[in-house]
Amino acid sequence: MISKNLADVARRIDEAFALVVRPGQRPPLLVAVSKEKPVECIVEAYSCGQRHFGENKITSLCPEIKWHFIGRIQSNKIRQLASVPNLHMIQTIDSAKHALALDVAWQSICSNPLSVMLQVNTSGEEQKSGVEPSQLLELYKTVNATCPHLTIVGIMCIGRYGHDHTVAPNPDFLELVACRQLLCDNLGLKPEDIELSMGMSADFEHALLDSTRQHRCADWDNNFWRTFSLTEL
Repeated sequence: MISKNLADVARRIDEAFALVVRPGQRPPLLVAVSKEKPVECIVEAYSCGQRHFGENKITSLCPEIKWHFIGRIQSNKIRQLASVPNLHMIQTIDSAKHALALDVAWQSICSNPLSVMLQVNTSGEEQKSGVEPSQLLELYKTVNATCPHLTIVGIMCIGRYGHDHTVAPNPDFLELVACRQLLCDNLGLKPEDIELSMGMSADFEHALLDSTRQHRCADWDNNFWRTFSLTEL
Protein backbone atom coordinates (compact mmCIF):
# COMPACT_ATOMS: atom_id res chain seq x y z
CA MET A 1 0.00 0.00 0.00
CA ILE A 2 2.79 2.44 0.87
CA SER A 3 4.54 1.73 -2.41
CA LYS A 4 1.32 2.38 -4.34
CA ASN A 5 0.57 5.57 -2.42
CA LEU A 6 4.08 6.95 -2.88
CA ALA A 7 3.82 6.24 -6.60
CA ASP A 8 0.45 7.99 -6.76
CA VAL A 9 1.79 11.04 -4.93
CA ALA A 10 4.77 11.16 -7.28
CA ARG A 11 2.44 11.00 -10.28
CA ARG A 12 0.32 13.89 -8.99
CA ILE A 13 3.43 15.95 -8.34
CA ASP A 14 4.76 15.25 -11.83
CA GLU A 15 1.44 16.20 -13.43
CA ALA A 16 1.28 19.48 -11.52
CA PHE A 17 4.93 20.27 -12.16
CA ALA A 18 4.45 19.72 -15.90
CA LEU A 19 2.09 22.70 -15.91
CA VAL A 20 4.66 25.12 -14.48
CA VAL A 21 8.08 23.76 -15.46
CA ARG A 22 10.53 26.36 -16.74
CA PRO A 23 13.87 25.85 -18.53
CA GLY A 24 16.55 24.81 -16.04
CA GLN A 25 14.09 24.27 -13.19
CA ARG A 26 14.79 21.19 -11.10
CA PRO A 27 11.94 18.74 -10.45
CA PRO A 28 10.11 18.63 -7.10
CA LEU A 29 11.43 16.72 -4.09
CA LEU A 30 9.03 14.71 -1.95
CA VAL A 31 9.60 14.83 1.81
CA ALA A 32 7.48 12.20 3.57
CA VAL A 33 6.34 13.48 6.97
CA SER A 34 7.00 10.60 9.33
CA LYS A 35 5.75 12.03 12.63
CA GLU A 36 3.35 9.66 14.42
CA LYS A 37 4.07 6.96 11.83
CA PRO A 38 4.99 3.44 13.01
CA VAL A 39 8.62 2.54 12.48
CA GLU A 40 7.65 -0.27 10.12
CA CYS A 41 5.90 2.24 7.83
CA ILE A 42 8.99 4.42 7.69
CA VAL A 43 11.18 1.42 6.94
CA GLU A 44 8.79 0.27 4.21
CA ALA A 45 8.79 3.71 2.58
CA TYR A 46 12.57 3.74 2.86
CA SER A 47 12.75 0.35 1.15
CA CYS A 48 10.65 1.79 -1.68
CA GLY A 49 13.37 4.36 -2.33
CA GLN A 50 12.07 7.28 -0.25
CA ARG A 51 14.99 9.05 1.43
CA HIS A 52 13.76 12.48 2.57
CA PHE A 53 11.55 12.40 5.68
CA GLY A 54 10.07 15.24 7.72
CA GLU A 55 10.00 14.89 11.50
CA ASN A 56 8.93 17.05 14.43
CA LYS A 57 10.58 14.87 17.05
CA ILE A 58 14.22 14.03 17.63
CA THR A 59 14.86 10.58 16.22
CA SER A 60 17.14 8.51 14.01
CA LEU A 61 16.51 5.58 11.67
CA CYS A 62 17.93 3.95 8.50
CA PRO A 63 21.51 4.64 7.33
CA GLU A 64 20.84 6.85 4.28
CA ILE A 65 17.73 8.64 5.48
CA LYS A 66 17.69 12.45 5.24
CA TRP A 67 15.79 14.05 8.09
CA HIS A 68 14.01 17.39 7.64
CA PHE A 69 13.05 18.78 11.05
CA ILE A 70 9.65 20.49 10.76
CA GLY A 71 8.62 20.87 14.41
CA ARG A 72 8.69 23.76 16.84
CA ILE A 73 12.26 24.36 18.02
CA GLN A 74 12.81 24.14 21.79
CA SER A 75 15.79 26.05 23.16
CA ASN A 76 16.69 23.34 25.67
CA LYS A 77 16.81 20.64 22.97
CA ILE A 78 18.78 22.38 20.22
CA ARG A 79 22.02 20.53 20.94
CA GLN A 80 20.17 17.22 20.99
CA LEU A 81 18.50 18.13 17.70
CA ALA A 82 21.82 19.03 16.10
CA SER A 83 23.20 15.63 17.13
CA VAL A 84 20.58 13.59 15.25
CA PRO A 85 22.29 11.31 12.70
CA ASN A 86 21.53 12.21 9.07
CA LEU A 87 19.96 15.57 9.94
CA HIS A 88 19.55 17.13 6.50
CA MET A 89 17.65 20.35 7.10
CA ILE A 90 15.77 22.35 9.74
CA GLN A 91 12.77 24.12 8.24
CA THR A 92 11.48 26.02 11.27
CA ILE A 93 13.98 28.74 12.23
CA ASP A 94 11.93 31.73 13.37
CA SER A 95 14.29 33.69 15.60
CA ALA A 96 17.89 34.84 15.70
CA LYS A 97 18.18 33.32 19.19
CA HIS A 98 17.42 29.82 17.95
CA ALA A 99 19.62 30.26 14.89
CA LEU A 100 22.61 31.35 16.99
CA ALA A 101 22.17 28.46 19.43
CA LEU A 102 21.91 26.01 16.55
CA ASP A 103 24.99 27.49 14.89
CA VAL A 104 27.03 26.97 18.05
CA ALA A 105 25.76 23.41 18.48
CA TRP A 106 26.30 22.47 14.84
CA GLN A 107 29.89 23.72 14.57
CA SER A 108 30.97 21.23 17.22
CA ILE A 109 29.36 18.36 15.31
CA CYS A 110 29.97 18.88 11.61
CA SER A 111 32.35 20.93 9.47
CA ASN A 112 29.82 21.36 6.66
CA PRO A 113 27.09 24.01 7.05
CA LEU A 114 23.59 22.85 7.96
CA SER A 115 20.77 23.80 5.59
CA VAL A 116 17.96 25.74 7.25
CA MET A 117 14.75 27.48 6.30
CA LEU A 118 13.19 30.51 7.93
CA GLN A 119 9.58 29.96 8.96
CA VAL A 120 7.14 32.77 8.13
CA ASN A 121 3.75 33.15 9.81
CA THR A 122 1.88 34.13 6.65
CA SER A 123 -1.58 33.59 8.16
CA GLY A 124 -1.05 35.76 11.23
CA GLU A 125 -2.51 33.06 13.48
CA GLU A 126 -1.20 33.30 17.04
CA GLN A 127 -0.98 29.54 17.54
CA LYS A 128 1.48 29.18 14.67
CA SER A 129 5.20 29.75 14.83
CA GLY A 130 7.08 31.90 12.39
CA VAL A 131 8.42 35.39 11.93
CA GLU A 132 6.07 38.08 10.65
CA PRO A 133 6.56 38.80 6.94
CA SER A 134 7.64 42.35 7.76
CA GLN A 135 10.47 41.00 9.94
CA LEU A 136 11.72 38.34 7.54
CA LEU A 137 14.35 40.45 5.79
CA GLU A 138 15.96 41.48 9.08
CA LEU A 139 16.00 37.89 10.35
CA TYR A 140 17.54 36.69 7.08
CA LYS A 141 20.28 39.33 7.30
CA THR A 142 20.99 38.53 10.95
CA VAL A 143 21.22 34.76 10.47
CA ASN A 144 23.28 35.14 7.31
CA ALA A 145 25.73 37.49 9.03
CA THR A 146 26.08 35.80 12.41
CA CYS A 147 25.66 32.07 11.75
CA PRO A 148 28.50 30.89 9.48
CA HIS A 149 27.69 27.23 10.12
CA LEU A 150 24.14 27.56 8.80
CA THR A 151 23.09 28.02 5.18
CA ILE A 152 19.70 29.59 4.54
CA VAL A 153 18.23 27.69 1.61
CA GLY A 154 14.68 28.98 1.71
CA ILE A 155 11.54 29.99 3.57
CA MET A 156 8.50 27.99 4.68
CA CYS A 157 4.99 28.55 5.95
CA ILE A 158 2.06 26.58 7.31
CA GLY A 159 -1.00 28.24 5.83
CA ARG A 160 -4.63 28.36 6.82
CA TYR A 161 -6.58 25.14 6.52
CA GLY A 162 -9.60 24.73 4.27
CA HIS A 163 -8.99 27.51 1.75
CA ASP A 164 -11.36 27.35 -1.24
CA HIS A 165 -9.14 27.47 -4.32
CA THR A 166 -12.15 27.73 -6.60
CA VAL A 167 -12.70 31.24 -5.25
CA ALA A 168 -9.14 32.58 -5.26
CA PRO A 169 -5.50 31.48 -4.86
CA ASN A 170 -4.36 30.72 -1.32
CA PRO A 171 -3.27 34.06 0.21
CA ASP A 172 -0.59 32.30 2.27
CA PHE A 173 1.02 30.91 -0.87
CA LEU A 174 0.94 34.35 -2.46
CA GLU A 175 2.39 35.90 0.69
CA LEU A 176 5.31 33.48 0.80
CA VAL A 177 6.04 34.07 -2.89
CA ALA A 178 5.97 37.82 -2.16
CA CYS A 179 8.37 37.27 0.75
CA ARG A 180 10.77 35.52 -1.58
CA GLN A 181 10.56 38.42 -4.03
CA LEU A 182 11.25 40.85 -1.18
CA LEU A 183 14.43 38.97 -0.29
CA CYS A 184 15.49 38.85 -3.93
CA ASP A 185 14.92 42.56 -4.44
CA ASN A 186 16.81 43.58 -1.30
CA LEU A 187 19.64 41.05 -1.34
CA GLY A 188 20.35 40.69 -5.05
CA LEU A 189 19.26 37.05 -5.10
CA LYS A 190 17.51 35.06 -7.79
CA PRO A 191 14.20 33.27 -7.10
CA GLU A 192 15.91 29.91 -7.55
CA ASP A 193 18.27 30.84 -4.69
CA ILE A 194 15.37 30.76 -2.23
CA GLU A 195 13.39 27.54 -1.83
CA LEU A 196 9.73 27.67 -0.84
CA SER A 197 8.07 25.15 1.48
CA MET A 198 4.28 25.36 1.55
CA GLY A 199 1.11 23.42 0.77
CA MET A 200 -1.03 20.58 2.10
CA SER A 201 -2.36 17.37 0.61
CA ALA A 202 -5.55 19.03 -0.58
CA ASP A 203 -3.76 21.89 -2.31
CA PHE A 204 -0.19 20.91 -3.19
CA GLU A 205 -0.99 21.15 -6.90
CA HIS A 206 -2.06 24.75 -6.29
CA ALA A 207 1.12 25.37 -4.31
CA LEU A 208 3.15 24.12 -7.26
CA LEU A 209 1.30 26.49 -9.56
CA ASP A 210 2.41 29.25 -7.19
CA SER A 211 6.06 28.22 -7.65
CA THR A 212 7.07 25.66 -5.04
CA ARG A 213 9.13 22.52 -5.22
CA GLN A 214 9.52 20.35 -2.12
CA HIS A 215 6.59 18.24 -0.94
CA ARG A 216 5.94 17.12 2.65
CA CYS A 217 3.49 14.25 2.69
CA ALA A 218 2.18 12.94 6.01
CA ASP A 219 -0.29 10.24 5.08
CA TRP A 220 1.57 8.23 2.49
CA ASP A 221 0.78 5.05 4.44
CA ASN A 222 -2.94 4.98 3.64
CA ASN A 223 -5.40 6.29 1.07
CA PHE A 224 -5.29 9.93 2.15
CA TRP A 225 -2.68 12.68 2.35
CA ARG A 226 -3.45 15.35 4.92
CA THR A 227 -0.23 17.33 5.24
CA PHE A 228 1.72 18.02 2.10
CA SER A 229 4.23 20.76 1.78
CA LEU A 230 6.25 21.83 -1.20
CA THR A 231 9.66 23.41 -1.32
CA GLU A 232 11.59 24.78 -4.25
CA LEU A 233 15.14 23.40 -4.03
